[in-house]
Amino acid sequence: MLVPADIEFAVAKYLEAAFAAQGWPAVPVGTKIRDDADSFVVAFTTGGPNRTLVSGEDRIVFDCYAERELPAQQLAARVFALIRDLDCRRVGGIQFYDVEPRKPANAPHPDKPALHRYQFNATIHARYLSGT
Repeated sequence: MLVPADIEFAVAKYLEAAFAAQGWPAVPVGTKIRDDADSFVVAFTTGGPNRTLVSGEDRIVFDCYAERELPAQQLAARVFALIRDLDCRRVGGIQFYDVEPRKPANAPHPDKPALHRYQFNATIHARYLSGT
């Protein structure tokens, strides 16, 4: 049986592992705003066309938060670079291809005035590989 790939989970695990591999400080990545971290990334899908059980074209939003503006911008730049590098990679049984991120922008969150947020989105084509 084929099921849709959990793109959010795969991208979150990829980012966390890539941060560790680069020797960068650990940054939690999830789908919800956190209250227990100074810096974190929120990644969530906003749909996308051509979704099937086997492949899809997802639009993912990346919100990069930090207590100060410069660290938030630097976090967004790192996440942006890692997402660009996701093209042609296989992560957790999902083959990623045609990854097209948009440049990060300063986007303050009205409900989190103490945090700075840089945000960008990416269109990511992914194919679920059965049996891997």
